[in-house]
This record gives sequence, C-alpha cells and structure tokens, in this order.
Amino acid sequence: MFTLRNLGLAAFAGLLGGITSSVFLFSLDWAAEKQRNEPWLLWLLPVAGLIVGGLYDRFAGRAAGGTNLLIEEIHDPRERTPGRTTPLILSTTLISHLFGASVGREGTSVQMGASLADQLSRFFRLSPTDRRVLLQAGSAAGFAGALGAPLAGWVFGMEVLTKGIRFRPIYALECALGAFVAIGVTRLSHAPHTVYGVLPDLPLFSWTLTLAAVAVGLLVGLLVRVFIHLTEALAELSKLLSSRLAVRAFLGAFVVMGLAALFGNRDSLGLGIPSIQSAMVTSSPLPLAFEKLVATATSIASGFRGGEFIPLVFMGATAASAVSGLLAVTPAFAAACGITASFGSAARVPFALSIFAAEHFTPVFLFYALVANGAARLTLGREATIFPSQKRD
Repeated sequence: MFTLRNLGLAAFAGLLGGITSSVFLFSLDWAAEKQRNEPWLLWLLPVAGLIVGGLYDRFAGRAAGGTNLLIEEIHDPRERTPGRTTPLILSTTLISHLFGASVGREGTSVQMGASLADQLSRFFRLSPTDRRVLLQAGSAAGFAGALGAPLAGWVFGMEVLTKGIRFRPIYALECALGAFVAIGVTRLSHAPHTVYGVLPDLPLFSWTLTLAAVAVGLLVGLLVRVFIHLTEALAELSKLLSSRLAVRAFLGAFVVMGLAALFGNRDSLGLGIPSIQSAMVTSSPLPLAFEKLVATATSIASGFRGGEFIPLVFMGATAASAVSGLLAVTPAFAAACGITASFGSAARVPFALSIFAAEHFTPVFLFYALVANGAARLTLGREATIFPSQKRD
C-alpha cells in the first residue's frame, strides 16, 4: 500500500545509495589511477584472485548471487539479502580493479544500493510489495549514483526486472525518489562521474544517421551475443576445474595476464575509459573490441567482481567507432550508438540506456539511441541476457 512511510524509505534508500556510490567512485578512481601508474601490480593479479575468491568462498553465501539475487528477491520476496553484500562487493571490486582485472563498476553500485535498502526492512514491518519496491528504489539509486544520470537510474529500477518494461505507478514514484536523492548526494560530494565525450549538433531526423544506428545496433548485438555465450562457457569450464572460487580466480588471473601479453597492450584491462573516450574522437582499431570481449569474459567467468557495464560500453564504442567510416558518420555518433546499444541490449534495459544517452550526450540523440537498441535486440535474440533472473511479464 502507498504510504508516506514508503516515500520516506525510498528517499532514505536514495541517500544510502548516493553515499555508497560516492565512496565507491572516489575509491575506484584511486585504484584505477594506481593501476595505470604502477603496471607491476598486474603481476599480482593471481594473488588478488585468491583474495577475491577466498572472500567469496568464506563469507558470501547467498550474496554470491549478485544482481541476479536482487532480481529474484524483487520478483519473489522471501529472505532479506545478506547485510555483508555491500562490504564484500565493494572490497572485491576495488581489489579486482587495483590489480588489473577487466571488470566494470555499475553492477557493484546497484548491488550496494539495493542491499542497503533491503536492510531497512530489519526495522520496519514491510509487506512483500513494500519490500519489492524498496529494492527497486535502491537499485535505481545505485545505478543513478554510479552513472550520474537520474532519469536513467529511475527507469533502470523498473526495467531491469523483466525482458521488457512494465510500468506501475507505485514503482515509478519510489524509484524516482531513490534515483534523484542519490544523484543529489553524489553531486554534493563532487563524485567523479565519467564523461565519455561530446556529440556534434544532430538533426532531429536523418536517414543516414538512422541507417547507421541500425547498422551499429546489429553489430553490437552480435558482439553482446558472443560475449554472453563465451562468459557462460568459460564459467562452466572453470567450475569443472575447481569448485572453489579462489582457485578459479587464481587460474583465471594467469589467463588474463597471458591475454595482455598476447595482445601486446593493456588497453583491454581495467575499465578502459580512455579507450572509450578516444573512440568518440577517432576511429578505433576493430580488434580492440574483441580483445576487451575476451579479457572481460575471462575475468568475470573466473570470479573477479565489478559487473559488465563499462566493459560492454567499451566493446560497443570501439567496435562502432571502427566502422564509422564505412557508415559515413563521425566516430562520435557511431561510438555513442555503440555505448547505448551494448549494455541496453545485454541487460534488457533499452529504455534506461537510451535515456542515459540523451542525458549524457544530447536529448536529440534519444531517437537514434532507441533505434540502435532496437536493432541490437534483433541480433541478440529475445531470451539472451546477462541477468538470467529476469522474467517476461
């Protein structure tokens, strides 16, 4: 039932999500900078794998389910998410980045926001519906806080649950509160939100740009499809090698190090934000997208933590930028289409990512972002997703 108490809890969830996102972004900036300036840290990635895997083996329990656990609890609220989720995912994500694993960050922020919001149910008697909406508000807060995009976070909180959005007013209001309070906190703290680049002035409609958005979406959808299947296959393979996550992460670290040596560069490690920003300016080499795909699939399948958002954005931006000349569009336009279509299709959140693109680049880009996301879904297929817990309403 809708009450003022629910609104207060949603706002408090936004406050918690904003605080944790700010702490996380500042800490991650430090870890990423340290990794860039101290390249020898990569040689300790196997040790980091032992630590990350060991922490999850010893303490995670249900928290090992990550974002999928949150989605399951929102669909069918049964048991409060573990309170240790936030310190566990925060510490292991920072360790993963400090030593060079190819992982993201938004997944961590979403998990922290939602799990902290869920802890409020310890102090209030909440119905399953109340708890469900509070989890969604926390998810919206975490996503908005990490991206610096309140509207995208608002929609994400409603859309990520299903393979296709279903609007419910009670969800919308509390998700909006969570997202906007979180973004207010991150802005007050001057948290370092990423700026990927700028787009030149765009026409409201252009056949050339529309067809280019379709082509980029089709390409990115194929990339995402390969990424999902490769990650699943590598995860199954690693489980055959050992039942212990510490061992799997330890062995996977050597593969990641070997890939960096094989590629002859470290561009595919860490977040890779400079490569995304470069893709908005000049055409990227096409192999870079595939290098990131393999490095990320290996890192995630091995058990390193952080999520897939930034790596998918990297793949989409660099692959699209590489073919921009063939499509007769600027690298900036192609890369922007790749950015929105990558995670939008992989996580089944096309509206959230299209709105993010409009917030981040320009409102005029919203139409082209939706086109790119729609095309990506065609090649990705109806059921493929990085979140198997999603359901079709």
